[in-house]
Amino acid sequence: MATETFPCFIDFEASSLGLDSYPIEVALSLDDGTVESYLIDPSTVSHWSDWDSFAESLHKITQSELRASGLSPLDITQLMNERLAGKVVYSDVQEYDWKWCQKLFEASGVSPTFKISDAWMLFNHKLNVTHEPSLTQIMTASPHTDEKLSSILNQYSAQAWKDLDCARHRAACDVRHLIEMWKLITDTQSHNY
Repeated sequence: MATETFPCFIDFEASSLGLDSYPIEVALSLDDGTVESYLIDPSTVSHWSDWDSFAESLHKITQSELRASGLSPLDITQLMNERLAGKVVYSDVQEYDWKWCQKLFEASGVSPTFKISDAWMLFNHKLNVTHEPSLTQIMTASPHTDEKLSSILNQYSAQAWKDLDCARHRAACDVRHLIEMWKLITDTQSHNY
């Protein structure tokens, strides 16, 4: 029997959502569904000083925990490049995750060997949904499918959270959520054929 393969997903937690925020945790999944998570020690990057107590109340990662258990940006970027080389990894908040990924790699002086893409577009594609209206929709003046698609994806997301036993706003749990969504969508698609 063939081993199931999955898209690779990535998620970052950050010191805040501000312009000067920096990554404090990264999780990534491999194509076998394995999830790896790493705390990032900010103490080696002098300009990483922005910290928001509200963000901390969400992810529950303390600065002392990062200093005690976090790896250096260089160690983490080397691990990421080793595991994700040549791959496209998917994020549910691509703009933010790409920003934090860039900051991590800039701090380490290394370039990423992978690309980050939008998980929602991946899910749309798997559901055979595009953002372009079909000819039938144009001819019948049917509403654009964005609202319907959003509703469908929200249902998959809610079900995925129900199926998981972990806390949101931790990178590994957020990656597991994306894997679970993929499984639900894939399972639904296989039953539709």
